[in-house]
Amino acid sequence: MLVYSNRVSGMHTPKATFVAAVALSSLLAAGPLSGEPLEVRGNSVVEGARHATAHDLLTLRDIDTFSVSPDGRFIAYQLRWADTERNEYRLEWFVAPSRPGPDPWSIGRAGEVHLDGAGGGFPGGTIRAISPALWSPDGRSIAYLKKKDSEVQVWQSDLEGKSQEQLTKSEADVRRFVWDKSGEKIYFEADAESRSELIELRTAESRTGYLLDERFFPGGRSYPAVRKSMQTVLMVYDLEERLERRATSGESAVFHSLTAPQDVPGRKQARSVRRFTDGGKIAWTEPANEADAGIRPLQTIYVSNSADSEEATRCEQPFCTGYIKGIWWSTDGQEIYYQLWEGVNRGDFAIYAWNIANQKVRKVFRGKDSWLRECIERQSILICAHETPVTPKRIVALNMADGSLTAIVDPNPRFQEIGLTEVERIEWTNDWDGWGRAAFGHLVKPIHYEPGKKYPLVVVQYRSRGFLRGGVGDEYPIHVLASNGFAVLSVDRPVPWELYASATNNTELVRRMFGDEHNDWNVVLQSLENGLDAVESKGFVDTERVGISGLSDGAVTVLNSLVNSDRFAAAAASSSVWDPILYYISGDSWRDQIKAIGFGYPEGSAIEFWRRISPALNAKNISTPLLLQLPDYEFVPSMQLITSMKEHEKVLEAYIFPNEYHIKWQPAHRLAIYKRNVDWFNFWLQGVEDPDPTKAQQYERWRKLRKQHEVSQQPDETARGAKGPLPS
Repeated sequence: MLVYSNRVSGMHTPKATFVAAVALSSLLAAGPLSGEPLEVRGNSVVEGARHATAHDLLTLRDIDTFSVSPDGRFIAYQLRWADTERNEYRLEWFVAPSRPGPDPWSIGRAGEVHLDGAGGGFPGGTIRAISPALWSPDGRSIAYLKKKDSEVQVWQSDLEGKSQEQLTKSEADVRRFVWDKSGEKIYFEADAESRSELIELRTAESRTGYLLDERFFPGGRSYPAVRKSMQTVLMVYDLEERLERRATSGESAVFHSLTAPQDVPGRKQARSVRRFTDGGKIAWTEPANEADAGIRPLQTIYVSNSADSEEATRCEQPFCTGYIKGIWWSTDGQEIYYQLWEGVNRGDFAIYAWNIANQKVRKVFRGKDSWLRECIERQSILICAHETPVTPKRIVALNMADGSLTAIVDPNPRFQEIGLTEVERIEWTNDWDGWGRAAFGHLVKPIHYEPGKKYPLVVVQYRSRGFLRGGVGDEYPIHVLASNGFAVLSVDRPVPWELYASATNNTELVRRMFGDEHNDWNVVLQSLENGLDAVESKGFVDTERVGISGLSDGAVTVLNSLVNSDRFAAAAASSSVWDPILYYISGDSWRDQIKAIGFGYPEGSAIEFWRRISPALNAKNISTPLLLQLPDYEFVPSMQLITSMKEHEKVLEAYIFPNEYHIKWQPAHRLAIYKRNVDWFNFWLQGVEDPDPTKAQQYERWRKLRKQHEVSQQPDETARGAKGPLPS
């Protein structure tokens, strides 16, 4: 396993002045990016180094978004970090030179956190940047959307960090914006309804009662989601006059020319369209097979000397077809760069270059467990976000000539002082009912690993790409579990790529995944068990002390395993969904979708289908202690399982976190979840209790649960005999 170290300082202090910026301009005027390549070293515990804690992982500085100046000399990025004491985040904009040199500097606060989905309906809980920074055409400032006092407006910061100001004063939230090419105006779209109108509508309806309709998710809140209309108003902000007004028809045409997705005339399935800087040549991708019109078909690269020409050249080399993430032109227009998902479960991210003249393809970069994402091309350099299993996200530059990586920004340089244990990539296959799928995961060895010794293991799901933090939803801290003596298997869920290539919509996709012939959840569980076999064959895992954890689809696998597998001695999940109660509390449109894939009326003929997949209906056969840490928005669907397990005297403890969604976002809650999950697995798999006196009542409850569990584990062939092979 490799870890990538960075010698560039990442300490962020607001120290830049105009003089410093002039010095930077002089420094960077010499030519394209160059610098010291990333150092590669083996990953092992550093002698005397301290070990990872929950607080270490929670307070990492996260790069939410970044953009590159038009001349490629500077990078603007939004940084976010948690304050658990105040239960809040700090968001700030920084600028860094695009080659190693002076430290980054602050150019202003980035406002309040933005949760995905907040613009319409209930948020999912994932924190996302409202927008990237858009550079002014002259590269002297950036503009961005900022949320302050619950208003979303356009703000501007100058490159030197000397000033930050709010530009728009819109009565409605701004959705998106773009600079005019002159740099003298900003076009922005705002909601058709003002904030006050939305509040007034909500208040008026509350006085007469809410109509129970599709705005509700009855499993969560007792009030409807606010559904903003799709209508927007186009406005113009004049930077010279410092005024905003409605756009004219001519300005509307300019705005749409700046924001409309690029297309290729006569090529209806063209994607990832890129025009060369001269405005003539154009490159794009199309489905490799005309019959593949699915959600995510295999793509092939095409190029034409003119956007108006019907003649196009297709790249015929094998590496030009696959799951292509993005394409870019070289500076001289002779090559097309593109990113390809390849390898086991499409888990490797590679960069290739196609020479249009000689039709040859060269590999620029491919590294197992070294992921490049969000790449931006400048002067034949790709500036990308970069992660490894032991390295949090940072910004690097990829030299397209020789494939070397150069570190630009590392917001967490001190994280490398923490001793992390060895990480090994493991690959395996499974063949469930004819569905053969390759899968991979990462085995993280426990602290103070000794050959020949048996260790407990915890499974974390369901993506294992990039930095190994806490699985999907970030609730199960992988490196903290390792520092507590656990081996950890971080699993990347096998994806039905063949279905994504051919299914034309999500309903068809799900119906084929869960039709009469197959059940994708069982494919996933079988794959997971094969992965466990591969790990256990190494000889250091105690097969009687294996735990499993997961959120969302990962939680489905957890609960499916408790019903259909006997390999897990402890479990932790963040939700429970596929029980009959879900049918009753869903809105009409969602209920229609689940009926289409077989989850029909639970009191009718579909009850046998429910019996095959519902953990609540199989609660009497569950013998694994289960911890549930649930958001208040989603706890109702879990009540059938909670009640059923209690009725059958099964071991379960559940927590509900207020003002949380599918992904829990509050720092204090996330820290508590981290710590409790580690405590839970320590207690059940290692018999270890935290001496912290504030946890005395927790362990008093858990000891009672352990006695209850010991009694339930007494031989009872009637109850235990119900577990058998996985249903099809």
